[in-house]
Amino acid sequence: MLHGDISSLNHRIKAALDELPSSADMLYLEYCYERCALHCSVSSYVHISRAYRPRCTGAVLFTAKGARKVLHLCKPVFGAIDNMLPILIERGHLEAYLLNVPAFFQDAFWDSDVDRQTRFPHNPKQHIPVAT
Repeated sequence: MLHGDISSLNHRIKAALDELPSSADMLYLEYCYERCALHCSVSSYVHISRAYRPRCTGAVLFTAKGARKVLHLCKPVFGAIDNMLPILIERGHLEAYLLNVPAFFQDAFWDSDVDRQTRFPHNPKQHIPVAT
């Protein structure tokens, strides 16, 4: 779901991309369960903050470098994407940023399959994390 009107959203995303450091791997346009007190905010940024361990991957922009890193770090897949990316960010393998005012939000109506391995024990975890 969209948060705000289209022209405002377009402006905020463009401004965030302009602020995004060249070292960045990704920009979350929406997120959940982030530890807000642990954001590594930099005062020179107006539209973005450094991410700590965001969840929810409904709207993420990847840099080309970031996409290549994710492909490398997540092969083999070691969990649901909403679990893999936060681990890689928290451990410093990915440099992620958040749009300070999220552009989108997820409705709980759509639920999640993040805990599918506990709900469906016949589908056990197949791989171990490569980024430990």
